Amino acid sequence: MSDLRDSGEIEQDADVIVLMWPLEDDPNAEYRSIGIEVAKNRGGRKGSYVQTFHGATQGWQPSTKKVEDFMQQKKWPGAL
Repeated sequence: MSDLRDSGEIEQDADVIVLMWPLEDDPNAEYRSIGIEVAKNRGGRKGSYVQTFHGATQGWQPSTKKVEDFMQQKKWPGAL
């Protein structure tokens, strides 16, 4: 979010900021684990989540993997 602070009023005006990134290195995989960080949420909870993305259908579903699994592999911000 520090990069957003440098970009003017975007961070101030936003009600919700969600950051997403791939957690697995294979871009051709049918299903990919995606890290999701709700960094700012004026109307609700913040937190870290893992979702599974299916590229062919553009669908999302809850992942069976946990944030802690990726922290141990050092693929989660804050674990580096």
